[in-house]
Amino acid sequence: MLSDVVGVIQTALAPVFLLAGTAAFLSVYTARLTRVADRVNTVEQKYEQVPNGSLPSSQDLRHFGYLQRRTLALEVAVILATFSGFCTCISILALLGGAIGRELSEATLFWFFSGAIASLLLSFVAFLFEIVSACLSMMAQMYRLGRY
Repeated sequence: MLSDVVGVIQTALAPVFLLAGTAAFLSVYTARLTRVADRVNTVEQKYEQVPNGSLPSSQDLRHFGYLQRRTLALEVAVILATFSGFCTCISILALLGGAIGRELSEATLFWFFSGAIASLLLSFVAFLFEIVSACLSMMAQMYRLGRY
């Protein structure tokens, strides 16, 4: 009997911890996206100060392209992590439904929980791309300044 209660508690808590972790990652992703957006605004203001008829420097264009890639990677990470949270919530509802006798099929629970894990994993891949892009840019800046 005690092992049954422990099993029910473990089963109910696993998705809740996944949801809390996903929310923490979403917070990190959106904070980084906010910082990139601020840098895009800075580049845009600098571009607006360029006299009419002249083109922005190639360095500014490269920097803007770099910021676009980082923004895209972070947006993908946010979308995937949000989808992971959605799938986790559906899994929790399925578990609660099973507890009150309105059981969803095991296959449905499996697919939603697997979707949550796969989406979170893919959001990590997108975030890794953004981190690598930021690190490469930082290293290039240090190299140009002669400090690396």
